[in-house]
Amino acid sequence: MRSGEREFIEQLVTAAAENGLPRTAARLLGHLLLAEGPLSLDQLAEQTGMSKASVSLNARWLEQFGVVQRLASVGDRRDYYRIIEEPWEWIFTLVERRMKRMHGALAAGCELLPPEAEVGRRRVSAWRRFYAFFLDDLSRVWERWQAYQAREAGEAATAASTDPLEHEGRRAARP
Repeated sequence: MRSGEREFIEQLVTAAAENGLPRTAARLLGHLLLAEGPLSLDQLAEQTGMSKASVSLNARWLEQFGVVQRLASVGDRRDYYRIIEEPWEWIFTLVERRMKRMHGALAAGCELLPPEAEVGRRRVSAWRRFYAFFLDDLSRVWERWQAYQAREAGEAATAASTDPLEHEGRRAARP
């Protein structure tokens, strides 16, 4: 591994574990984020120090989460894995679906709990409002993300096509 890569992966593992991602899945994610191309289970097991069974299990989990793609090669029985370059829409949809499911369960709880369950009704109602608040803003968050991406892409294209000295307000001396 190159300088800084191992440290990056360890920081990613720590941050991801704090957010509920299994440490082994986070380690695999880190290696795939840095990989220059698809990697086989054998390669991933060797790089991560994990067993092939653990790599396979966690790779499938990351695949279901929508951030890793499994590839097959003609004439090769091995599976290869690569990071999906821009999984944002899939991740956003997954988060939205989970939040809607939780909001639905909480809304049902507000209807199902008997009036005498005052403490439970109050808490469930507060949780439902919290999820309703986030869901209300979620579509605007996606729209803002798309606008941000378009703006960043436009700025990168402009910067790449412009003389750097002219871009900074200085004119380059021409022979």
